[in-house]
Amino acid sequence: MTNRKSTKRALLGSVMAMVLCMAMLVGATFAWFTDTASTGVNKIQAGNLDVALEMKDAAGQWVSAEGKTLDFVKAAAGEQVLWEPGCTYTLPELRVVNNGNLALKYMIKITGIKGDAKLNEAIDWTIGEDDGTPTLKSPDSPYLGKVTSVSNPAGTLPSSTQGVVTNAGYTMPYAIKVDLTNQVITIFSASEPGVYNVIEKQFICSTGTSSDPTPVGVYSLPDTERRAWRYFKTFDTYVRYAVHIKGNYFFHSLLYSEPDLDTMSTTSYRKLGTPASHGCIRMLDEDIKWMAENCLADTMVFIMDCEEDEALTQALKPPAL
Repeated sequence: MTNRKSTKRALLGSVMAMVLCMAMLVGATFAWFTDTASTGVNKIQAGNLDVALEMKDAAGQWVSAEGKTLDFVKAAAGEQVLWEPGCTYTLPELRVVNNGNLALKYMIKITGIKGDAKLNEAIDWTIGEDDGTPTLKSPDSPYLGKVTSVSNPAGTLPSSTQGVVTNAGYTMPYAIKVDLTNQVITIFSASEPGVYNVIEKQFICSTGTSSDPTPVGVYSLPDTERRAWRYFKTFDTYVRYAVHIKGNYFFHSLLYSEPDLDTMSTTSYRKLGTPASHGCIRMLDEDIKWMAENCLADTMVFIMDCEEDEALTQALKPPAL
């Protein structure tokens, strides 16, 4: 009986250590970042990193888990936690919530397990995925997860049509979201200050390939010239209405061998809806023209992965040539 109580106390202490570790990772140490940095051609503006750790209480409601002790879920009231062969105990369901507008990765690690070493060797620790599949984890093996740049309580990727949250002082007419998964650009306007979730436009696009990916992140369009034609010497090709994002990355039209509409690359047209570029974001001419004329300098751009939506991609694809 003494060994049983000692083991129970050790395991409960381990759970507390795990929660404290998670709270330190995703808790109050995160701050709001609103600084900007400018060069001659780029303006980079940081987004907001606001992360919370939540747990499901006995009533099935999501509440803050920060500073809380997690008790093992028992089958009946008054049941004791007895580590007998074949028994299984679970902790309350946890979720990491991103209330900011930056993508992030998080790590959950079971640490500080002490007590009877032989008993611990016989215990399997698992983390249940969203589909209910348990993933076996040793105490020293971390679980790595990803939360995208808008609030997704279930820890899943956002949809292509899900809006974005900007800095409180952001007042531009539009915010741009680039969905790398479905190759779709969505232009949002605001329903309230800082909340851009009203869809104004959606465009098919081609982003970078796996070897030359388009950089994920939050950017602010710099105040650079948007010429009718731009020549990319490295690739010996012309594009129209190039809108600068950062460095060597642009929104731009399909490809042309000469500054002449009759020299459009049909290959770049056919590849719309699939990753095909060296990191830039290709669009139909009429779509990039609209962006160049309406999404002015300082417009925020959110580039991220989203949940798969093949129907949306197909609906936006242009007709075959």
